[in-house]
Amino acid sequence: MYLELLKTWCDQLIELQLTDYGRLELDGGMMCPACGTIHGRSGDAIYPLMVLYRQSRDSKYLEAAKLLFKWSKHNVICQDGSTNNDLKHTWKGVTIFWGIQLGKALMYHGELLDSATRQQWEQQFQKSVDYTIVKIASLTSNVNYLMSAGALLSLGGGYFNESSYREVAAKYVQESQKFFTAEGLLFGEGSPKDGLTKKGFHPIDIGYNVEESLGNLALYAWLEKDEALTNFLKKSLTFHANFMLPDGAWDNSWGSRNYKWTYWGSRTTDGCQLAYGLLGKDEPLFQEVLKRNLKLLTETTHNGLLHGGPMYAENGIPPCVHHTFCHAKGIATMVDFDLAQVEHASGKLPLEEADAILQPMESGVSLVKHGVWRLTVTENDFAYRPEASATGGALTLVHHEVYGPLIAGTTTTYELIEPHNMQLPKEQNVQCQTPRIEQILGNDCYTNLNDRTATVEIINQEPMEIISSGVLCNRDGVAGAMFQQQLTVGRKNLIVSLEASEESRFYLPLIASLNAEVQHVSDNEILIKQLDKPTIRLTANQKCQLNQHQFNPIGGFVALPFEISLNPAEKITITLELINEKE
Repeated sequence: MYLELLKTWCDQLIELQLTDYGRLELDGGMMCPACGTIHGRSGDAIYPLMVLYRQSRDSKYLEAAKLLFKWSKHNVICQDGSTNNDLKHTWKGVTIFWGIQLGKALMYHGELLDSATRQQWEQQFQKSVDYTIVKIASLTSNVNYLMSAGALLSLGGGYFNESSYREVAAKYVQESQKFFTAEGLLFGEGSPKDGLTKKGFHPIDIGYNVEESLGNLALYAWLEKDEALTNFLKKSLTFHANFMLPDGAWDNSWGSRNYKWTYWGSRTTDGCQLAYGLLGKDEPLFQEVLKRNLKLLTETTHNGLLHGGPMYAENGIPPCVHHTFCHAKGIATMVDFDLAQVEHASGKLPLEEADAILQPMESGVSLVKHGVWRLTVTENDFAYRPEASATGGALTLVHHEVYGPLIAGTTTTYELIEPHNMQLPKEQNVQCQTPRIEQILGNDCYTNLNDRTATVEIINQEPMEIISSGVLCNRDGVAGAMFQQQLTVGRKNLIVSLEASEESRFYLPLIASLNAEVQHVSDNEILIKQLDKPTIRLTANQKCQLNQHQFNPIGGFVALPFEISLNPAEKITITLELINEKE
């Protein structure tokens, strides 16, 4: 299955590769169907293409890899050995990721190259390593660069038989271990990466953790045969598996960089296959993680390309090619190193074992498994940007064991925080899909999603209750009305109760297909019917208004946004349950 998916992706990448234009600016680049440009990191596909060349000996893969190198050399690689993120973006931290994939291509497949090509690749690989040694200390941004530098320097040390590279690699790998909580949760996806918020929480991003940082640390441990680091990472990866949903998705609804959440992971990372595959040979849980994520990646692949979420294709949203050439690296590693061991999968994920409440230290997030529900509530007060990831005791995720994702939180406002690494739909009025209370005062929107002082209390009983209390705040943190939200999690139903001290509105976006049939049984009861899904029944003690369906690139879902008036001294109560048609 890994080889089949890798071939599907790479064959389509080759279809998108420009040739025969006679222009170095074009020839070899891969045109993105979503962004109408050639992404600067297209060259990351060199390693996957070389893996397929070894597997098939089909020269089209070798020629595509050589063309990609030539395009990259002319357009994004600088004389000092660095690599620019894009043609119009000079961020050079990606030199590390470019170097890793080129090093793997040389280390494991270099003998398949003609001598002239191999020499060119070797020279560029060494320049990438040398540049990283000089510049890594000055990269004060997100922790993923520090976490990945060791793998690049270890590859360089092994390939060029240069002990000084490996010595520097060991230094940075040792430093990286201070960015883990006692439970093994990796933090640092934000600035300052080793800082704490006023509440004592860290910037944490599950997508970057499992799909890039832990994977490249695992690659270092693999290359260096570092048993102590391997055991350390196994503990961390086991803990991170708590954030995998039953359908193989990663719950990054609350992450510090969730503006790049793509449900199966993150937009420009390599995939969880690198970490869980390299260290998963004798780990049934790791094999289960791999099996489920592979299934999701396959299901979200359409016309040969990985889409940024489950509902891109049905909405006619073209896929950014970035997802495919980045995640091909993880899949290629599984093929190259023969890592698939699905017959040893455990059959269960951690939060499928029993009802549980998990509150990882220094995260500000609560994961709840109760009955048919899996919920995420966040009060993490780290702000990557204003109105990026939600806080304020927000309910950022609801997953039903049969229906699947029912709520998937997004950024409060959709902004291109990384313009060259994010997607802008044709319909640019992208609406927030996190349930929220809103109050409009003049030109300002006040919402609980901006409250970085809110408190969350969980009462572990039957039914389970989660109470969030705080104030509505605008984008700048100015406080307004008070609010309280109570979630009552029964074994089969979910009740949301809300109060606010001033007139406001509650928005409840529920994930549903474009073809969903919405039946208004009454002002207070609504049924949402879809093929191959149980029916959603929404009941409320106030009239529910349904607005036009909306698509959000984050998560990649269509939602039906319900709206209910919230008056002072009144409590609104909404009940969600899934029913069979015969009921």
